[in-house]
Amino acid sequence: MKLLFCPYCSDVFKLSTRLRSCNCGTVKGKYLADRHKAVVNGKGMSLAFNNRDVFHAYHNGFWEEGNMTRPIECWARPHDGKFNPNTEIDEDL
Repeated sequence: MKLLFCPYCSDVFKLSTRLRSCNCGTVKGKYLADRHKAVVNGKGMSLAFNNRDVFHAYHNGFWEEGNMTRPIECWARPHDGKFNPNTEIDEDL
C-alpha cells in the first residue's frame, strides 16, 4: 500500500487510480492502470506499508480490548530512484 504525506497540512492519503491530493492541494498522485505503478507530483513524501503486516494485524484481533498493538513495517522514501522504482514524478499533476 502506498500513501503520500504532505509536510504542509500533515495529511496522509492513499493513492487510487483517480488523481488524489492532500487537504491543502500541494501533494498529488495516483496509481496507473496496472495499480502497481504510480505517478506523483514530486512534493511531500512516499510512505509504503508492508501489506502482509497490515493483513496479519487486522486478522489477529489487534483491536480487541487488552491486546497490544501489532507493529507493522513502513518505509518513508523518496518518490523516485532505486528505493522507489514503481513511482514516476510528473510535476504538472
